[in-house]
Amino acid sequence: MCVLADTPVAQLLGGFKEGVGAAIGPCRSSDVKRDCLASVLTAAQCQMRDKTEHESRLTYIASQNRRGYSYWSKRWGITSKSVLADIPGFEVTKCILYDPMHVILEDIAKVKLKKILNTFVRQKKYFTLESLNRRMQRITHMMTLNYETKQT
Repeated sequence: MCVLADTPVAQLLGGFKEGVGAAIGPCRSSDVKRDCLASVLTAAQCQMRDKTEHESRLTYIASQNRRGYSYWSKRWGITSKSVLADIPGFEVTKCILYDPMHVILEDIAKVKLKKILNTFVRQKKYFTLESLNRRMQRITHMMTLNYETKQT
């Protein structure tokens, strides 16, 4: 059994921080820290979370005062026990999948496009940023006109 949802919903269902930007440990599958995210490309490069360790952290967080809870919650990216935790065989660190659309469009594609544009504009100088922006504005304008024509 698994769950597929966009990141905020998946985080909420799993008992992880919904706004992953606030967590030092933003990944619900691994213990990779925010400052290492860009350099970690595979699961073999980091410590993966597991059920035993996750449950131990939940117990520890629950025993803390407000200040301790805040610190460890941010450090581990955990807020509470998952609403799915009592389903037999369901592991929140493995059974909540990543939404490919958001992972690709908001992460991978953005990073790759940034590198491609840096190479094309700054290193190879195929075109300028200004000319790219003008062309994109023209395309957007043509698409808007096309859309408005279809609506009438």
